[in-house]
Amino acid sequence: MRPNPLLILDADGVFMDEMPYWNTALVTMMHRFGMSCGAPARWESLSSACFVDDCVQGVTKGRGCNSNWDLAAVMIRAVDDDSRRAALRGELNSRRYAGFATRLKRGMEALWREGEVSDPLNRFGIERSGAFFQEVVAEFQLIFEESDEVDWARIGWSFERQVPVLPANELRALFERLKGAGYTLGVCTSRAESETVDPMSQLGILDCFDRDRVVTNDQAVAAEARLNLSHLAKPHPFPLLCAALDFETAIEACRSGAVDSTAAVRDVVYVGDAPADFEAAQRARALGLAVTYVHIDSGLSPEDVREAIAGSALTGLVAPRLADCETWLSGCAGCVESQA
Repeated sequence: MRPNPLLILDADGVFMDEMPYWNTALVTMMHRFGMSCGAPARWESLSSACFVDDCVQGVTKGRGCNSNWDLAAVMIRAVDDDSRRAALRGELNSRRYAGFATRLKRGMEALWREGEVSDPLNRFGIERSGAFFQEVVAEFQLIFEESDEVDWARIGWSFERQVPVLPANELRALFERLKGAGYTLGVCTSRAESETVDPMSQLGILDCFDRDRVVTNDQAVAAEARLNLSHLAKPHPFPLLCAALDFETAIEACRSGAVDSTAAVRDVVYVGDAPADFEAAQRARALGLAVTYVHIDSGLSPEDVREAIAGSALTGLVAPRLADCETWLSGCAGCVESQA
């Protein structure tokens, strides 16, 4: 009998809200250049203008970058010019937050270059291994972790850091039902381990998952050291292979260019919300993983990308929210079990 199918979930945009990361990226950029809105209500207005009205985050997320460090780095690089910062300060001082968002978005778009490099961050002119990006990561983490090293009085704003897409009790009930349908649950995220496991534990959902299949950026970094390669985070298939198989089997698949057929005995459904998730699933299937992709459509990707994902034979379902996938997922698990 075949073992239970695996349901592997991305975290941000699937069961965790991304707004805390977007806000942290915004504050990281503002803090670096000594900018602030002052009152919390003004910060909220700026955040809404950037991430709700103008969807600034779509510039990076829609092209396969992550919603934390990558977004912050592109924001900073986009305004790394005295005249651009002066214009942004003018918009802030006049409380023209829509104008601020538009200028920021245009600056980010101007950085993008078409090309074939595997890491989309490179196409914004930023090297992931470079000193600039590492500085941004450190600054972002200080703000996300609410470090005492940050001048919070100057920033003048505090916001929630971990927000689920559903109330915790409803999210747990959903996961319990999916387990009851026959799935073993896992996670494949570009978050750090502590930013994944700790909030899942605090929300009371961690024990719904197979802990060995909760794969974060920490495993990607460890694999990079083992293989002497860079950027094994999504869209590279390694994290998904690691969640679906195990660390060593995923390492070997990356070395050999194929998944060991004796190891890939489970059917896998992977739920993501970004082009990087879809590409990771594509590349994992090309290596021999039996994976079906489910796409949570946030509307942030370019229309042609969304159409390509929806029209792919790899994609089993496109839906606006994880909760809207439950009926399809439960039926899919039943089909797999009936074939066992």
